[in-house]
Parts: sequence; structure tokens; C-alpha cells
Amino acid sequence: MQRFREQAAVAGLNRVWVVPRADIDPRFAAHPAGALTPAALHPGYRRAVVLASAGPAFWRAVQAQHRGASGRVPDPAQNPLDTSSERTLEALAAPLRKLDPALVSVYPFRHARQVLGFARLLGGAPWLASAPFGVSVEPQAGPWWALRGALLTALDWPAEAPAGESPCAVCPAPCVSACPAQAVHQRGFAWTACATFRLAQTPCRETCLARLACPVGVDQRYDAAAIAHHYRASLREIAQQQMQQQQQLPPTDFTEDRTSLASDPGSSLDGASTPVAQYQVNTRSLGEAPSKRSKSAPK
Repeated sequence: MQRFREQAAVAGLNRVWVVPRADIDPRFAAHPAGALTPAALHPGYRRAVVLASAGPAFWRAVQAQHRGASGRVPDPAQNPLDTSSERTLEALAAPLRKLDPALVSVYPFRHARQVLGFARLLGGAPWLASAPFGVSVEPQAGPWWALRGALLTALDWPAEAPAGESPCAVCPAPCVSACPAQAVHQRGFAWTACATFRLAQTPCRETCLARLACPVGVDQRYDAAAIAHHYRASLREIAQQQMQQQQQLPPTDFTEDRTSLASDPGSSLDGASTPVAQYQVNTRSLGEAPSKRSKSAPK
């Protein structure tokens, strides 16, 4: 297990949690028949090995990887973080499949094995509840973290689920006054107000002032280029959804009943708010755009 953690950390996935099946299945009980739940994807699984990135390490690893391969920074429209997440998880999974041939990798972004409500794989640590600005605040990294994927396995690894209280419980919430859209409140985040404000020419198009005001994990803050990448991507999603609503088009295939979102942490949108993309909340963390890759057959 220690070697697995070390290999994941080298690729920037510096958070690894091992969650027992008993803590996961009840959280997916309300999913409709035929939904891609963990039990449906791997009937014999015992553990979910959930991988996440905290701080700027993953972004920097992806940038270095792409520069080394092509000599240039990757095109944000190609969702390099999603691509790298899958590549890294599959590399980590390869030796484990010798012990558990049925092992399955699952993801929070658009994928043949996308699990909606992905954050439920983490169980119910208090800090997973969303902060007033809509992102889960990890005790060390603050709002600068994101879920990248998970491995469902029959291997009986020692459980190590996320634990700890929410830093927000004792915080004076400077994020509330920092939000120019007045979308941040102690009682919850006003997604519509945020989206409407961001579509205008405002300072929130490529960042989140409320998130930047969070006093937790300041030393783990994403690089400026990473923040801009995530928020530009989420803004594209907001604009797309607005166009669909105006044209009365059906919603995109990754929407989910938002009544379940309050208990889900951030998104591969590493924290950037999009009204329909919040199923990811730190599922990736709130900021990264969902992938537009075609849905390939399960591996």
C-alpha cells in the first residue's frame, strides 16, 4: 500500500483514501435501476481506493508531462487533467489486476465508467460538506483539492477513510463578504446568482474571489494559470447551459438531480462553479471542465 501511495504521489495524486464497501453502498441506494453504481460496476468489490490531488502538484505534473511530450503547453479544450487522471489511474491499476482481475477504475468526469455523485465514495467525513462558496474545504489543502478517480477492488486493504471536522465550523467566513455577486451565504451557495454574475464582464470570469479569501490551505493554492484554466472551462459550461435553456434543448448527459449536491464535495471542475456541473463538487474540485471524450467501452 505504501508503494502504491508513493507512485500516486509522484504523479500528483497525493491523497489516497481506502473506503469500505459498507460505508459506500447505502449512499447509492437511491440511484435508479441500471445506474452505474459501484456495486453494478464491480459486484464483488470490498474497497474503493479513492485518489485525489491537493495543492498545485497535479497541475504541475500534467504541465511537465505534456511539455516533455510535445514541447508545448496542452490545449485546455482537450481536458488534459481528465486525460492524465485516467492515464495515471490505469497505470496504478495494472499491477493490481494481477491480484484482482475484476478491478474497475471509475471517474467523476464524462466517461464510460462515470459515477454520478462520485463524492459519495468517500463516505461522510464532516469536512466533505460544502463551504459557503460551494466547495469542500479539506483540513490541510483548504478548497484547493480535487477528486480524480477511484479503483473498485476486491482486495481487502486496511480502511483509511477521510476523517476530520470541517474547518468552516470555526471560521469567521471571510468568503461571504469577498463575493461581489452576493452568492455566498452561511446557509448555502446561490449557484444561479454566481452564474449570472460570471457571465457578465466581471472579475469572476477567471477566478473566484470568495475561494481566494478562504484562510485554509493558503500555501496549497493552485497556480494562477490553473485557476484561470478551471474557471474559463466552467464559464464555457455555464454559457452552454444558458444557450440550451434559451433554445429549450434537453440538458447535457452529465446533469444530475441537484437535491443530492449539498452532500457532494467539489468537482474536476476543481472548484469553478457551473450550475449543472456541481455533481462533481471537488469530483474533480470545482473548476475543471467535464471531458468531451466519447464514451468508450468499459475496460
